[in-house]
Amino acid sequence: MAYSDLIPTPIVSETAEDCSFFTVEDNTGFYPESAGGYAAFGEGTLTRPEYIAITIFWVFRSWASDGTYVDIYPEEQPPYGTYPTPYTFSLLDEFGEPNPDAIYEAFMVVAPADVTYADFLEIPEEERLEYAAINWALGQCPVPILCGVTNCRNDALRRLDNAWMAGRCETEEFADKNASLQAIYSNVVLAGGATVLSTAETEYYTEAQAELESLTTLCATPDCQCNC
Repeated sequence: MAYSDLIPTPIVSETAEDCSFFTVEDNTGFYPESAGGYAAFGEGTLTRPEYIAITIFWVFRSWASDGTYVDIYPEEQPPYGTYPTPYTFSLLDEFGEPNPDAIYEAFMVVAPADVTYADFLEIPEEERLEYAAINWALGQCPVPILCGVTNCRNDALRRLDNAWMAGRCETEEFADKNASLQAIYSNVVLAGGATVLSTAETEYYTEAQAELESLTTLCATPDCQCNC
């Protein structure tokens, strides 16, 4: 039976200033303070387990603007029973440099304590997350990695501030870039509130990644800059 009274709630607890890593952790909480939380010690049920009766696996999804994605299954998982089960995911490439901006999704799989990560990986990859959602519990949260486009927006604001009084620049550069960045965040917020593995979730993540790619292209186009 699925943990139907449990609402797994992962959050991003830290993102490096240079976007070289992010850390996610379990923010589900405990019942009754948290309506979807874990049962108190000794009060676990089939539908609301206590924390010592479960184990957590993290899975990460990198979205593309066409609605496709790549799921990333880390080699290692946090040790059993380490609430809030933090996990730090490196975003460095093989040269030690941060990867390009991207929209990631973090999945928190809540499985019975006697299920190992190896057991989970034995499930066919295309069925794993759906199996977890149906038979155990599954939560998700967005992880927007936006260092490049945020710096781009901030640079546009600096150029606008420098030229504002002199009247030497049009204002569209900052307005356009800021609007695009806000659109990314709006879709990310909606994605985070969507039902896990739903069509709406896919649409919001896809749109966020599409907006990110569009803004990244705009940022790389010198003609759009206010050169004062």
